[in-house]
Amino acid sequence: MVVSVLKPTSSPRTAWYWLRRLLIHAASTLALLAAVEGIAFLMMRNEQVPPPERTVRRNVAERQHTRYDELLGWVNVPNTVLSNMYGEGRHVHINNLGFRGTTPIDPEQPAAARRVILSGDSFTFGYGVGDGQTWGAGLARREPGLEVLNMGLGGYGLGQAYLWYRREGDPLPHDLHIFSFITENFRRMTRSRFMGYGKPVLTAREGQLVVENVPPPQPAAAAPGPAPRWLETAQNLNIVRLINAQLAQVRQQQSDRWQRNAEETAALIFTELFALHKKAGRTGVLVYLPVQRDHRTSDSDRWRSWLAGKAEENGWAFIDLVRDLRRLPREKIDGLFIGQRSPYSGARGHYTEAGNEWVAETLHQHLHQRPELAAHLDTLAQADSQR
Repeated sequence: MVVSVLKPTSSPRTAWYWLRRLLIHAASTLALLAAVEGIAFLMMRNEQVPPPERTVRRNVAERQHTRYDELLGWVNVPNTVLSNMYGEGRHVHINNLGFRGTTPIDPEQPAAARRVILSGDSFTFGYGVGDGQTWGAGLARREPGLEVLNMGLGGYGLGQAYLWYRREGDPLPHDLHIFSFITENFRRMTRSRFMGYGKPVLTAREGQLVVENVPPPQPAAAAPGPAPRWLETAQNLNIVRLINAQLAQVRQQQSDRWQRNAEETAALIFTELFALHKKAGRTGVLVYLPVQRDHRTSDSDRWRSWLAGKAEENGWAFIDLVRDLRRLPREKIDGLFIGQRSPYSGARGHYTEAGNEWVAETLHQHLHQRPELAAHLDTLAQADSQR
């Protein structure tokens, strides 16, 4: 008799089996991501990798007080008041000319006091602090009788700051023009877009400045409200920031040709600025503003070295505040820059109230230490006292 032996069949895999497998894979993936994120954080802490330039447009602070402009891409909306823009007590006022400040200006009337115009980007505008806490306001407090017009605007590169000054700053009576910038402004000068907004591009062509991409394309309508939380979170992941920083370094290493063109373009901008000042009988000064990573060797060194040589060659007044920042102890430097407290993530890395005060004080000292600037300020002060 043949007895057949039936082997037990394996039990069917239940839904719980597959759910357990899925949970194990998910946990493993999260653990791996956490490990990679932790390693990226340690690498960034050692290398001081800055946040990448943002590409999300819907939560851009400048959108609250700017409009499209056919030459510049965007400009301030005159007579704008934004109470508590950057937090409690940190208000933003845009005056009748579209400059940051509470005092209206009559362009047809001469200045009632000594007047200085500041050109620059968000570090000059005072991103993250109130009207009276910008370094321009601090400079005015240190120089009695000085009227400061703040033409800083977030996202501007050298080209936009120059074109805006040519169009609306140069015609105004003023005694001193402070053209300030950070390293990123040289890069923005050659880009046709910034955070989703079109912008003009200044380029050197056969020894002449040429303005391209004008009028810039208008930005597409954005959905109201902040950017999706997941996209905001992804942009701030340490691994994403580290990858972007490494890619930027690779591009920088391959950009000698770009660097030469950018240097030529920047030199032409500065040359034309100082020619304007000479013709109008006023004084101009270039000011290199530091960012947080400038406390150590960074990509600003190449630009600062180049500009110092060009300034000496052409007789341009040039003040390098990065050198002053590097003389400070590290524990003090951290307090000069905004961390995470602002409702706008883009404020991170800009000057705190203390940082703006440090810039105002250090710049004020430099202005009086340089003979050509000190003599000009003293002459203006005497004239002001006789009014």
